[in-house]
Amino acid sequence: MQQHRLTDRKAYAVLKSDPERAYADALEFLETDPLGVDAILFDLPGTLNTKGVFRTLSMLDYLFVPILADRMVVESSIMYSKILQEQLLGKQNYNLKGIYHFWTSVDRRIRTDLYDRYDAVLEKLNLSSLKTRLPSRSKFSKEITAGSGPVYRSTLLAPDPAFVKDCRLDALAEEICTVAALGESCHEK
Repeated sequence: MQQHRLTDRKAYAVLKSDPERAYADALEFLETDPLGVDAILFDLPGTLNTKGVFRTLSMLDYLFVPILADRMVVESSIMYSKILQEQLLGKQNYNLKGIYHFWTSVDRRIRTDLYDRYDAVLEKLNLSSLKTRLPSRSKFSKEITAGSGPVYRSTLLAPDPAFVKDCRLDALAEEICTVAALGESCHEK
């Protein structure tokens, strides 16, 4: 409540759906939304085996894939992206214009050349990665306790500005807005 009053922003719509209905539900929402939206974000399961995921992905304009510096995660993400790249990217009857990976939970104690080497592998496979790397944050697990300060993981409200800068969410939003050609100030919304 305190954050909502301080930011004086209305909460954005969060639609509950499943992978099979997600795109149809988004279109239905757009038909009735009086304010209009610049972008719709889908949070989908990380496997193509879930019914409806592949179909929904085929209707998206861009896919942003979070990855961790863990060999199993990177290999899985590469296989996932290569399948989508071969089946959907730039194909007639599909919307997908780009697949972009971004590093999350980056441990600042790990050498950055590890991420650079992984990025080089992605590049060799014609897979793109964003420049922004999101650091690992312990605050996410601490916020649940009462009186612990601002809420950082709200799906309805903008996070605390100092936290946004520290964890680089602003840089990620700006980079995503640039890739998706949403305009210079889209990340401020």
